[in-house]
This record gives sequence, C-alpha cells and structure tokens, in this order.
Amino acid sequence: MKKLLAIVVLGLLWCNVGYSDHGEPFQKDDNIGIFGIILGDHIDNYEHEKCVESYRAYRCYLKAKIQNKNFKKHQVTIYPLSGEIFEIISRSNNFSSNKECKDNVKTIPKLVAEKKESQGMKIIKFKGKIGYYIDKNNFVIDLAGPGRHLQILAGGCTSTNNDLALRLFGYSKNKMDKEVDEIKKNNIDTKGF
Repeated sequence: MKKLLAIVVLGLLWCNVGYSDHGEPFQKDDNIGIFGIILGDHIDNYEHEKCVESYRAYRCYLKAKIQNKNFKKHQVTIYPLSGEIFEIISRSNNFSSNKECKDNVKTIPKLVAEKKESQGMKIIKFKGKIGYYIDKNNFVIDLAGPGRHLQILAGGCTSTNNDLALRLFGYSKNKMDKEVDEIKKNNIDTKGF
C-alpha cells in the first residue's frame, strides 16, 4: 500500500511540475541544456526518430550531441508548430540494483546543481533552504535562468528497470496555446465563409 501511495504521489508531482507555466519560452541562444541538447533549439538540428503526438505536443527520441556513459537514452518534447524543444528527458543505463540507483540519487542532484551554477544559473532558495529537494527516490532542483524559471527533476528509480531519469524543461503555456490555436485555424476550410 505504501508503494502504491508513493507511485501516485510521484505521478501527481511529475504531472504538476511538467505542465506549469514557467514564463517566457527558452531560446536557443540561452544555451540551457543537458548532453548537448538545448532548450529552444529546433528538433531538426538533431538526429532523431519519428516524433509522435502526445497531448498538444510531440515527443521524439534523439541522439545527444554530447555522449555520456551513464545517460544514453534521450527523449524531447517539442511545441507542435515551431518544433522547438521545451523538455528533455535523459535516462540512465540500468543500474545493477534498485539500491545502486537510489545511492546515485543522492549524488547526481548535487553534481547537476554545481554544474548549472558554474554555467551562471542560480539555485532558487525557499525560506532560506537550498533550492533542491532530495529523498531516497527522487530530487527536484529549482534554478533561475536568464529571466526565466527552470526546473530539473530526476526521479523514479524503478524496481523493474533500475534506471534514473534526468528531466530539464522550460515550458510556456502561452506559447503552446498560440501554436495550438494556429494549427486549429490552419485546419479549418474557410472557402465560402
């Protein structure tokens, strides 16, 4: 029962974090990304498989420009009209055990936070506390980019795959709404109106 509750809570956290508006969309020139995959960049600038629709957006598997021996599987979510990347999910190779995965959950967020700070980003502090949350299964890091809000979430050491997900995103609900409205307008036959 505890596992079921944990799965439900983590699932709700994932959904809540994933589609909240984080201000202006990232631009390629902001140079914010992981493994050489840049938020705001166009999907066609990467070697990728066919993209599939996923609730108003598209998800694509691609080859990262910077190879990493621990994270080899990369998926992005793009805006439907512009093809710009607003979410990157990189998955680790399967660890040999769930315990090994959980042990790495404690190390990876600190490394990510240090690296992003060295790139000029600032960790957002909440009431004097550090801007990331770590427990035995997942972590959340809040960072402030150039005038925008960014979250990194690594979570879910799964018992079946023993892998770890590293998620970076800069989603704009306003941009998504505009692109979806434009697609709807383009799909309406206006002859005879």
